[in-house]
Amino acid sequence: MTGDRASAGPTPARAAAGHRFAAACLGMAAKTLWCVEPESAAVAALLPVDAVCLDIGGEYGLYATQFSAAAPLGRTLVIEANPVLCSWLRWVRRLLRATQLDVVGRAVGSQAGRVTFEVPRRRGRAVVGRGSVATRRGPNHEEFSRFDHFDVEVVTLDAIVAAAGLDRVDVVKADIEGMEAAMLDGAGETLRRFSPTWLLEIEYRHLSKFGRSPAEVFETLLRRGYTCSVYSRGRWEPTVGPVPGVRNYLFTPDRTGT
Repeated sequence: MTGDRASAGPTPARAAAGHRFAAACLGMAAKTLWCVEPESAAVAALLPVDAVCLDIGGEYGLYATQFSAAAPLGRTLVIEANPVLCSWLRWVRRLLRATQLDVVGRAVGSQAGRVTFEVPRRRGRAVVGRGSVATRRGPNHEEFSRFDHFDVEVVTLDAIVAAAGLDRVDVVKADIEGMEAAMLDGAGETLRRFSPTWLLEIEYRHLSKFGRSPAEVFETLLRRGYTCSVYSRGRWEPTVGPVPGVRNYLFTPDRTGT
């Protein structure tokens, strides 16, 4: 497994200007545009400059761009199963000269193998934000009738961390349309070694397609001593379970004993 790290190019300090500008624009857009989640800028603001971040289900790179700009001395891996979006992400990486950003074209789950990744279409256009691993029950999205299908490799989060040679993981963001619980199943070593902060999309409608529930995700992290917050009115508010109308949840480890 390899990323898309360039073998030569400008130093991070020289390459950062356009990258920082793009991230700043996204941060401003997060305050007003529905398509840019406000949590992206809020989490980026918490990062140290040498943070190691994983953006799982990176889509167009809205999170990864801000993470890697906030942590120019660190490393950001953006992991995306859709090969079309991987090509886009690699182009963005080159455009921004984001040498601290790597692209990994994989799906993430509880064990290694191969899966069918389906992307629905509406009026002839791919709805990339609803792309997901297919289930044996057929298409995951009843409101769509047409899909693009891709055969992709699925790996565990632990395998990604090991293959990348990471000796720390600070933040993991995951928006993978119901595979979040399976991802945690394959992240035991990452949890044990690094206790990263997690920003997870948690929705019953997606998790239930794979026979999982929001309660399972919360239980996996809360029993390890994590606390949970949601971003509301410009600040993080604590919660111990799902909040109506909220999709994204920040799980922060208890580091008082470390």
